[in-house]
Amino acid sequence: MHRPSTTRFAAASTSCPSPVLSLYSALSPPRRSPAQASAGLHSFGVGSAQTRPSPSPLTGSRALHTRTRAPGAAFAAAFYQPLPPSLPSSPPPSTPSAYRRGYPLRPFRDYYHDRHLRLFSTSSSSSSTPPNSELEPAMSLVTPLTTALGIRVPVIQGGMQWVGVPQLVAAVSNAGGLGILTALTQPNPDALRAAIRETRTLTSKPFGVNLTLLPSINPPDYQGYATAAVEEGVRIFETAGNNPGPLIKYFKSQGCFVIHKCTTVRHAKSAEKLGVDMLSIDGFECAGHPGEDDIGGLVLMARAVKELKVPFVASGGVADARGLAAALALGAVGANMGTRFMCTVESPIHQNIKEKIVASTERDTVHIFRTLHNTARVYKNKVAMEVVAIEKRGNAKFEDVRDLVSGARGRQVYEKGDVDAGIWSAGVAVGLIDDIPTCEELLRRLERETVEIVGRLNHVVVGAACPVSKAKL
Repeated sequence: MHRPSTTRFAAASTSCPSPVLSLYSALSPPRRSPAQASAGLHSFGVGSAQTRPSPSPLTGSRALHTRTRAPGAAFAAAFYQPLPPSLPSSPPPSTPSAYRRGYPLRPFRDYYHDRHLRLFSTSSSSSSTPPNSELEPAMSLVTPLTTALGIRVPVIQGGMQWVGVPQLVAAVSNAGGLGILTALTQPNPDALRAAIRETRTLTSKPFGVNLTLLPSINPPDYQGYATAAVEEGVRIFETAGNNPGPLIKYFKSQGCFVIHKCTTVRHAKSAEKLGVDMLSIDGFECAGHPGEDDIGGLVLMARAVKELKVPFVASGGVADARGLAAALALGAVGANMGTRFMCTVESPIHQNIKEKIVASTERDTVHIFRTLHNTARVYKNKVAMEVVAIEKRGNAKFEDVRDLVSGARGRQVYEKGDVDAGIWSAGVAVGLIDDIPTCEELLRRLERETVEIVGRLNHVVVGAACPVSKAKL
């Protein structure tokens, strides 16, 4: 890990300036001037914008890319415009692209080991809101996730069945995160097209589509969903599940940015070989399918930093600033949050379910399908415990629980508000949720508090030169 010299460290801490600045000013690029901020430019060097050779994730060539902050409208024009079936492999050279700025996506081995502290960049806010405002932090978090996808906060709203719909996706993207539409929530590819178009009417910011491949007697038309999304101009995809190779190959052939979700490092390395741009590492704490290894996020992320060459986001157990700061400290470039976004004003689920989440503790989830080797973490309700009881009898088959775990019953939970109508996914992060904010309020708070936590951690490194805040980390 790169560290500044002792002299520079002492100089930074003597007058006890802003906690974040005192640790990272020697490591981070200079703050932008007002002129640069108004022009939307990063000040990575002297002057307005800096160019240098870096590999393009779209073309693979080592072209000159200008480090500029592409506005949302320009990004949308580059990556969300409707395209004909015969798609170009990259956007026109004249179109500003958020992919063509910031840190190169590869090599990340150097990024992790030599410049890891730059995850907590001291990029100053370009807003006119006072630094101590509840809405706008004095500084923002800049990671390879934010620079690659043109978002403000390094947070992804993960794909969630029945939940990842246009109203929530647009709210997350408008708030500075990355909203993700869940393809299989829609009954067919044409319905997905309509959902993408609806989302685009609600936001001009980046958003993506989740496509999860699950074992099924009658599998959905995965390729049809993928083709529909690509033809509608979507260029960011979250994939998960079995044998994603063909879909990843297709998405990459169309110049898309692919984030693949894995529950083990060995699976992540396989996805890495397939050419994914980023990985989402699901820890044992996550909702849905955490895999069969039962490895928690702390160990998984530490292992991922050692083994992976592409960047990854942490998924599972993150619902507040403490979780995001911890994920960044462990080497992730951001966090994937699902359960937390279920409990927001814009979430489409019934108010009863949101209030149930607020009233829950970290002990209110349970694993089902253990004996079927397809473990899923769901909310601990009457139906879930009935499934567990059937499995405990021994020799249980899926047919024994099929009616209990049907998707139709789970959907009724979200629509009617009956907590015990069916099974529904929830992570252990339910124990960290105590309110129902808007997505804007949630992400502003998350950003502000993460910066504050990073600042307090600064005192651990600097030592007694500055008084340590009594606030709990």
